Amino acid sequence: MTPEQIEQWRTRIRSTTFANYHLEMGWAMVEREEAKAGEAALLRALELAPDSAEAAFELVEALKRWGRDEEARHVERQAVAFDPDYRIAGHLRRLDNALLHLDFPRLKASAAAALKEVPDLADAVLAFAIADLKAGDFAGARERLDGLKTSDLRNPDLFRSLTVSLAYEHLSALRTSLAAPLFRLACALDPENSDARSNYATTQLYQRDFAGLLETVVDLEKTYRYPPSVFILRALALIGLRREEEAIAAVQPAAAAMPGIARITEALAWLQLGNCTAASNLAIAAAGVQPRPPLAAVGAAHILIAAGRTGEAHELLVTALRQDPSDIAKTVRVLPIDTTAVCSMFSEVGYDVPELT
Repeated sequence: MTPEQIEQWRTRIRSTTFANYHLEMGWAMVEREEAKAGEAALLRALELAPDSAEAAFELVEALKRWGRDEEARHVERQAVAFDPDYRIAGHLRRLDNALLHLDFPRLKASAAAALKEVPDLADAVLAFAIADLKAGDFAGARERLDGLKTSDLRNPDLFRSLTVSLAYEHLSALRTSLAAPLFRLACALDPENSDARSNYATTQLYQRDFAGLLETVVDLEKTYRYPPSVFILRALALIGLRREEEAIAAVQPAAAAMPGIARITEALAWLQLGNCTAASNLAIAAAGVQPRPPLAAVGAAHILIAAGRTGEAHELLVTALRQDPSDIAKTVRVLPIDTTAVCSMFSEVGYDVPELT
């Protein structure tokens, strides 16, 4: 670059920086009903950056608010000449600001205003869903999340981290119907986030979406490094799809790192094939691994009951309850077995699993 070009670039950066400063100040003053100071700051922002769609949007909104419609139309004509979609840029800035401050009531109001003007603005749809989640309106959030495509988002970076954190929050609460679409969005927003993809797989397992789970596992296996649990997930997906022999082969690489869970997964495949002897032997071996994972104990008990060895099964269940009763519901949801049968199993040893019933 020539010295003249470098100087032009520096001037542009300075103008943009100061324009953004005056924009934020002007918007804040307008919100505080400081009309004169707010208008002056917004005009200064447009003087420094005449093509600022966001500054034009806020000035138009402020003039309309003050009943100065003719002046608002004049500013709007100038803004449209620079950017026909200047109103979308203005709405996106307001969504960004509300998310930055984690002001969810304002986020919902901004999203509603944007959707009233641009009904198919995906960023506003997702923002509205996030506000609904924070307000506890799970049904409304689910309706908005279903069918939402990340490819339609104008500013996907705005939602990346918050979408992931919300997905984890709802997965930990076993609200899988919300966690699943959130993890789906999180994976699309950040394809390199293997943790999010792995938890998406767990959510699909909870929902018994075995075909979708297998697709997610295939994506995970394309990453440079993935945990042994991916082999378990692949095997459980194959069991759910009635591909037991493939499942038995798939789980073997996890045997060294996760012996208890790997054995119980293989045992479930053998049980589904009708080989109760092989399944029972593996279940006993899995239950003998220390420290014993709750999943291994519950799975082993299920297999032993199917093999007619109820006494041993009950002992395992009692032990599992002593270890960590709060983890039982999550454990049961991972296993590709009938939850009604599991509830009956636990009721026989005097325990109710409210999350399942």
